[in-house]
Amino acid sequence: AGGDRAPIDEISPEGWDRTMDLVLKSVAMGIRYAAPHMKGRKGASIVNTASVAALGAGYSPIAYAVAKAGVLHLSKVAATDLAQYGIRVNAICPGFINTNIFTASLEVPGELKTQANAVIAEMSANAQPVARGGQPEDIANAVAYLASEESSFMTGTHLLVDGGLTIGQRHAWDKETPGIFDALLAMEEAAKAGAPA
Repeated sequence: AGGDRAPIDEISPEGWDRTMDLVLKSVAMGIRYAAPHMKGRKGASIVNTASVAALGAGYSPIAYAVAKAGVLHLSKVAATDLAQYGIRVNAICPGFINTNIFTASLEVPGELKTQANAVIAEMSANAQPVARGGQPEDIANAVAYLASEESSFMTGTHLLVDGGLTIGQRHAWDKETPGIFDALLAMEEAAKAGAPA
């Protein structure tokens, strides 16, 4: 569903191109063919779907991440091209949303996909600071906002809809997960406790 999953040292040129076509070119051509019909219309707004994968490594395979970063930049530069016609262009960056995107491309029987989706839904409640999995409605609400007059002063930007997934390393928001600084402080305390007064 998200294109080729191979790492950069294994991906084929065909797999790379297929992913760019699926994830980036499709958005560019969507803008290209929608824009002529939107010129001069009050409230014209295009909302593209990028991803948290566009903002950093580790959220997806490389080709998908690069293509989604392209969607972010495309949204920005398309906003400059289309501003003269009163068309706003923005993007959303979903995080871990409970949909079948994670299992759609798996070559396993339907019942295993159902089980995998259930496991993903359970895991997603703990993947970010907001202690629940993201829902399609969370994305729909963000899109509705960007498409509405309430966001009429926004163009060429993006909204993160990720439950805080990208705010920092897990130890920054989950006090049960020690970070490097916590480990260093513990070592310092241990050294002080063992040192003669």
